Amino acid sequence: LRLSRMEEAMAAKLQAAERGRSARAEAAAGQAAAAKLQAAERGRSTRAEDPRVHQAVASGDVAAVRKLIAAGVAPSPAALREALTSPVPAVAAELLRCESAWGVEPDELACWKAVQAALHPAASEDAPEPEPADVSDASWQAETLLKLFGEEDGDGGTSPPKDPALPYTLRRVAAVGCYVGGRSAVPSPPFEPAFDTEVTAREGFGVSLLPTGDVYVGGTAGGVRDGIGALWASQGGGTYIGGWRGGVKHGEAWWALPDGSLYEGTVRYGQRHGRGVYTYANGDIFVGQWFTGKKHGAGKYKCKEDGTRYTGTWSEGELTRASVTTADGTTFFSAFVNGRPAGPGAFLTASGALASGHHPVAAVAEEGEEAEPLALQWSTTSITASELTSSSRLASKFGGGGGPPQPRRKALIVAPDYAEGGAFPPLKLQAAARQLRELLSSRLGLDPGDITLLSAAEAADAVEAVDAAPAVYAEDGSEESPAVEAVEAKPAVVPATKEAVVTAVETMSNSLGRGDVAFLAFLCHGQRLLETDAAAEEAPNGLCMADTALGEDEMAELVSRFTSRSTHLFLLADSCFDAPFMRAPPPNFAALTAIATESEAKTAQDEGGTDSQAAEAETAETAEAAAEAETVETAGADEEKVEQSAPRYETYFEQCMTSWLTAALENIDSSTLTYGNIFEALKAAQASADKRSGLKQTPTLYTRDTSDALLTALA
Repeated sequence: LRLSRMEEAMAAKLQAAERGRSARAEAAAGQAAAAKLQAAERGRSTRAEDPRVHQAVASGDVAAVRKLIAAGVAPSPAALREALTSPVPAVAAELLRCESAWGVEPDELACWKAVQAALHPAASEDAPEPEPADVSDASWQAETLLKLFGEEDGDGGTSPPKDPALPYTLRRVAAVGCYVGGRSAVPSPPFEPAFDTEVTAREGFGVSLLPTGDVYVGGTAGGVRDGIGALWASQGGGTYIGGWRGGVKHGEAWWALPDGSLYEGTVRYGQRHGRGVYTYANGDIFVGQWFTGKKHGAGKYKCKEDGTRYTGTWSEGELTRASVTTADGTTFFSAFVNGRPAGPGAFLTASGALASGHHPVAAVAEEGEEAEPLALQWSTTSITASELTSSSRLASKFGGGGGPPQPRRKALIVAPDYAEGGAFPPLKLQAAARQLRELLSSRLGLDPGDITLLSAAEAADAVEAVDAAPAVYAEDGSEESPAVEAVEAKPAVVPATKEAVVTAVETMSNSLGRGDVAFLAFLCHGQRLLETDAAAEEAPNGLCMADTALGEDEMAELVSRFTSRSTHLFLLADSCFDAPFMRAPPPNFAALTAIATESEAKTAQDEGGTDSQAAEAETAETAEAAAEAETVETAGADEEKVEQSAPRYETYFEQCMTSWLTAALENIDSSTLTYGNIFEALKAAQASADKRSGLKQTPTLYTRDTSDALLTALA
């Protein structure tokens, strides 16, 4: 009886457990069915509303797009992609904030939002400055997985998700974010998932949600942003919609900044450059020219508060000349210094009266001292009728008519004097330096007074020329000393030492600024060519001055003196030299240099090539030896010696890039002087003239854009 009752109790428990499982299964099935119905309903709603979104996008109706989003319409990825090419970029900016338009899978999106909440925690009274979590920590990831995807167990608790892909998904999203889009190639499974590095490069159109919170939608090439794309910094960094090149902002753009201002215009290498419209957060508007992030050139500025309009010229971000028209019709013409009127000016009233006068100009402060603030004062010198002149003449005379600042162009040619017994082997390069100076003046239009040749031999020749000047005779016929003013202007005989070169470069860079152009040439030994015993990777890399070498890091610092000031720099290194700062060139910079290249036969012999290569090398070596044996110099009647082979550097400098550059410029149309076609013409000139079979130069061009005009500021 007891066994029977126990069996009955056990059967009852089993039946209850079975009923529980059935109930949970039915509940789960019901929830799944409900979820499917809801998803289907959302899909029907989205499909039903999408035409209205596309219609609003096509018409550029920003207000309609906002209204649809506020009503709960979920825009599709297709609508966002269409908006990227809309003539009204603000439409794409609205859709860019909609999660439905990203097309990211729900699990990945949930992980990304959890990462954002952990990295950017909200402040509270208890934690006014909360610390971000370490999203790479295993315990944080396990806890987050439990919160997001945990499943109820039979004891009323939560167990980890059974889907083995979810832990990997969270780790990947925390490391590199989410990506939906094209790739250069799809690997065939099985492959090792490597979320810390991309399996294959992103290519074409795609959507990226970065761990930092940024959202990018647009084109990619080689794994970096390229083409048309939109970037939204979800943590308050603004929105950019426009062109990209090589991973940086580049092209026509609509750029909403975090402070509430908006820029619409041209961007180059991540900075406002070219013509653009800037609307300030307070409603003021500037329309005009920009250069590497600052107002530079002609422009117009309008104040929203009082309606005052400025029409004039800006330089380095500061207003320098302007005609200022106020709301009552009065126009003021003047130059400006530090944002204040300065010097001669004129007021033209709406009634027709013209008052001429001036504002005082602040005195220049001594070095290390601050200039005393100057009160804004106006002194009238005359009052006449406006019929006697015109607004255009007033603008030209006093302000607003000066046009954009004209770029200055300067050149420095460094040609060290290598004498016998000096720090480096003797080598005469002054003739090439003079040829380059003449080329800059006659063919490239630089003022001879703006070209400096740093060479002691050249300076000594100039001194001799002054000393040899003919006598000058006074009106009474008496002889005077030769050109007193010329004697006083004798150039200093300064050798091209490292210190002298650095000082000369610093002086030139300090005299130039935004939009100006510098040409810097080094005709000298390269350390790499002289260090024949060192391995290629261990050989020092520098340019040899008269006493010591300028290393690649020191050269990078000298170059940055120009590029940091937004001065265009063309660096010509007619020597064996290249450096990392050249291989990754900054904007507004170009470098033309050369490296040493051995002949093919010599290279094959050194590296142990094929039998035919070795035979050719041996034949060439035998012929060369025979030629050397036949070359005999007679030192006396009974004395002979065999001519010694020339050092490597002499063979290298038998021809130089300066001569090829001269030939290239003679054979090219002056209207097409870009770095790209000059480089191609230079290589053609070398191929025509350089018949060396041994050590020779290989010209190399480093620049961001080969279509940039030669010796011209960034366009």
